[in-house]
Amino acid sequence: MLNSHFIEFLQEKHKDDISADSLVDLVATQMKQKDEIKSPRNGVDGYLQEISLIPFKMLMFLDESLVIYNKLTKQQEPLTLIMDATQNLMSGLPAPLETARPFLYTVLVATSGVQADFPVCEFTSVRHTHADISGMLLTFFET
Repeated sequence: MLNSHFIEFLQEKHKDDISADSLVDLVATQMKQKDEIKSPRNGVDGYLQEISLIPFKMLMFLDESLVIYNKLTKQQEPLTLIMDATQNLMSGLPAPLETARPFLYTVLVATSGVQADFPVCEFTSVRHTHADISGMLLTFFET
């Protein structure tokens, strides 16, 4: 039997979930963000920019990421972009979506004048081909 405090903790933690199914919750959250959050600058809504279930992929960045990136590209300092991929993002996807292990790709900006690297774009994908990765990157850089 579960401790009542633990049940209360879980209920509080997931009180904003739209659905108990995490994939349904993710898609519904994206749709809700698109309705509620409008960007005046780049037309970027919310944080989840794209989501696809088959093949599973998500593209995530904020309008503020684009603003910072664009400002940094106009400066004279060298700008370095670093891409990191984390393999153990999640244990697995439901059966119809389970094609390959999802990776989290993060694009970080590093400049000589900034003390720490910071992410400007992240994406999750089960397809790890050159075409899929470059497609996600192009969507960010062309926005």
